[in-house]
Amino acid sequence: MTSKHTPGPWAVQSAEECTGRQLDDLVKWVVTGDQHSLWISTGPTWDPEHAEESEANARLIAAAPELLKALQGARREIAALVAACGEGVCTAAALEAADTAIAKATGGA
Repeated sequence: MTSKHTPGPWAVQSAEECTGRQLDDLVKWVVTGDQHSLWISTGPTWDPEHAEESEANARLIAAAPELLKALQGARREIAALVAACGEGVCTAAALEAADTAIAKATGGA
């Protein structure tokens, strides 16, 4: 399957670190990949009360490609264990959770 998202790694920079870019005053964090950038603010107005949450959201978004790759690998390993040992309640739930998250991340059904 071919990925439609900008390939990782992605990085997080504070708006102050982004030189040479015209950023809106509300933008506080920028997630950058090889081809695109995503701007993160706390909402329609800057609220310092949510600064930590805004940074945490930016870091989570930046980790998305690695998280997806790790989950896809874990899903393959669980499926291999199921093939070798048989499916149990725990493995079925883990596979379903992985499939749901992967589908959400890749735009699958």
